[in-house]
Amino acid sequence: MGNAELLSKLEEIVGQLGLELRWDEGDFTGGICRLGDRKILVMNRSLPTFEKIRILCQNLSQADLSKIFVLPAIREQIVRFL
Repeated sequence: MGNAELLSKLEEIVGQLGLELRWDEGDFTGGICRLGDRKILVMNRSLPTFEKIRILCQNLSQADLSKIFVLPAIREQIVRFL
């Protein structure tokens, strides 16, 4: 699985968890924040693809993935960042 496909699958998982994913630019890398009662995962769109994958995996490694199906290859990538 290539980086572009992996990034796309990670984005799908974010949506399945009920998180809003926002891509923006600025002096930050990314992370989960709260806006009122909503959880938003804000990501810096100018980062290289590998860095986007790393940040998404780090944040997803802290989420409860037990209620959704995650492909074993994707889960393996996420677990690497525990």
